[in-house]
Amino acid sequence: MAAKETKKGNILYQAGQPLDNLHIIAGGKVRAFFPGGELLLGKGDVIGLCDLYQGSHSLSYETIEDTQTGVYPYHRLADLQALLKIPEITHFFLYSSARQTSALFHAYEISKQQADDFHKMLFTYYNSYKSLCESTNAPVKSLSTLESAEKLSVQNKPDYYLAPYYTNFNAANTVKYSFLSSSALAEGFLMQASKDVQSVVTACQEIYDYMKLFSSNLLNRDSIDLYELFTSLRLYLKSEEADCTKTDDAIASISEQIERCAYVDKDLCQQRFARYQQRLENSEAVPSVNEVNDSDLEGSLDRILSYTGLDITTCQEFKKLLEQYKNMADKNGTDDNCRTLRLKITKAFYPIYMAAFLNSLKDSTIPVPVKMFLHFGYMDEGLAGSANAKLMYRLAIQLDQKAEGRVYTFYQWLLAIYNGKKEPSRNEFDNDFPAHLREQKNKGEITEAEEAEKLKNPIEWVKFELESVFPTVHKITFGRITTFCPVFSEHNVFKTLDQAFVTETAVDTVFQMIRNTDYSAYYRETNFSSPEHSIVREPIQVEILPDIILTPCAGNRSVMWQEIEGKKRTTPARMFLPAFHMESLSDSIIRLTGEYRWEMCKRIQGVRWNDLSERSLTSEYCDYAQFYRKNPDLSTDAKDKVKTALQKAKNNYKEMFVNDYTMWILFEGNGSPRLNKVARAILFMHCPFSAGIRAKLTANPLYKEMLEAYNVRTGQKLHHVEAACQRFRVRGDAVPEELEKQKAFLES
Repeated sequence: MAAKETKKGNILYQAGQPLDNLHIIAGGKVRAFFPGGELLLGKGDVIGLCDLYQGSHSLSYETIEDTQTGVYPYHRLADLQALLKIPEITHFFLYSSARQTSALFHAYEISKQQADDFHKMLFTYYNSYKSLCESTNAPVKSLSTLESAEKLSVQNKPDYYLAPYYTNFNAANTVKYSFLSSSALAEGFLMQASKDVQSVVTACQEIYDYMKLFSSNLLNRDSIDLYELFTSLRLYLKSEEADCTKTDDAIASISEQIERCAYVDKDLCQQRFARYQQRLENSEAVPSVNEVNDSDLEGSLDRILSYTGLDITTCQEFKKLLEQYKNMADKNGTDDNCRTLRLKITKAFYPIYMAAFLNSLKDSTIPVPVKMFLHFGYMDEGLAGSANAKLMYRLAIQLDQKAEGRVYTFYQWLLAIYNGKKEPSRNEFDNDFPAHLREQKNKGEITEAEEAEKLKNPIEWVKFELESVFPTVHKITFGRITTFCPVFSEHNVFKTLDQAFVTETAVDTVFQMIRNTDYSAYYRETNFSSPEHSIVREPIQVEILPDIILTPCAGNRSVMWQEIEGKKRTTPARMFLPAFHMESLSDSIIRLTGEYRWEMCKRIQGVRWNDLSERSLTSEYCDYAQFYRKNPDLSTDAKDKVKTALQKAKNNYKEMFVNDYTMWILFEGNGSPRLNKVARAILFMHCPFSAGIRAKLTANPLYKEMLEAYNVRTGQKLHHVEAACQRFRVRGDAVPEELEKQKAFLES
């Protein structure tokens, strides 16, 4: 035994580190913490007993006082067996194991009850909000993230009899007498208890993740939450000069819950409270729309239909359909009449959109309501809501002054295709425009001359995008396929449009956040050659940020449509999002980036994308997901988690990877381990952290081997690039910019 003293505030072990010592606390106090809970250890307790079965720490340990411990090396089961031959040590081990296990099960039971209570509370608030809207005739905004949320169901819950078993066992204190005579019985109890601890810690992690996700319905950075619903209702009632007493009481109550909730960021809490007070003082439910007059929007539908130039019968039939839709009590109804009406509107919508777009090509003074239709799917001021319509009016005018960038509304995207700046997208069968025409020619639908003519006609390019791509991505980005209707409607909006509109600035902010963690996310390998300097082919990395195309709707889904244009690998990917995004923009773009990494790897690897003989992101991850049961680097608990993750992803390896990638960016990149050893190694190899994060992780044993291997690989590449640069300097020539950028990339 070796004695050790640790000062207050030091981390003894972090969850995930190998178990190499057992510590008997001789003096002081230690906080053992895990997701969603903690327990205090004092004199006589043993650090590490909870992890004998797994062999690595499932809890983290921090000293909260100057602490003295007796340290016993532990590397194999024989070490434990030797210690259990000493009666005094056996007593400490059994007593501490029973106490810690009982405390963990108690924490689990409390967490589970808190989660159930929290679920009930949020739905009580949500129902209260809907009742207030109904009683005041205010428009009801739905919170889809809450409506689709299910009550907590722990997938890996411990057996029901374990909690009372350990609680009563600890209370009875029978360990003083029952096991001292048999080290084999003591060993069996300790190993079984540590195995049961793994089940309860896993269950606590599930509850913690559920609470963290579910509590975002209370308050989140994207303002898609209950607080926004109540405060928006309050501002609406104030504008209508209605009684706000009940709403004020509800806001006071929900604000108190937000302040008490441990899962809500306190800085964000204060920011949102302050912003509401400012909006309340200014008496503006939706800021800066007052300069738009009702007359500017009056008769929008007639003006849009007239602009298309379509025949009167077609226009009249569409007006009747839209009038029926406006009068529907439940626009998301699922009965046959509702579905049929939405399908008829959808079928008629796209020819109207195409006609309006084609006429806009010849018009230098497009009416603003038509621009609103082309950019946002707006058609009727009553259906959209007055405040929403006025804000879209202002946005449509502002978009006229938009400079070149990487974020396009769908109308701007069609213009870019028409003007030859962009190629049409591949259709849902992965055919680009030339391949589509070849297919038509081979089927005898067009002649060779017609094929050549269409290839040169930009109108045909646009028609291909409108007919083969637009309806599909429009429906996907809306998010609720069974209730999809392409016309903008207020009932699909549940946060203010100024917050929901996807701007270039907001997208760039998310891109930068991702690159700050996964610095190589959007880089691709290409070849640099300079024959005059004897460089035949030098592989370099270039960054190609994706194009973001906004479909004209208020939706909650995003789609990674294609990873390159045509066949050239140094062209931007294409990602579609709704123009008014009702979910978290950062979460969506992180998922899109994960999908992009997967699809880009498949593109590069070709038919061997899942062949492990050629190591790549996709081949290694597929091998890991397919053969995890036989992987010796995964513990039993880790294998159970992989099984659950696969089930959640419906056995789709790409979907499982995207989920892991999201945790990689949001948690692992912030020093909070979430992945198992194997998944972490794959992501670190192919999606390495930036230099700043790598520097912070140097002291973390979880990343020690991976960092060392990364530094060796990168050092070799840097040496090669530096040697190439040096050859230029020796000759007195300027180093090519491409090589300087490659060097900077390797140092990122």
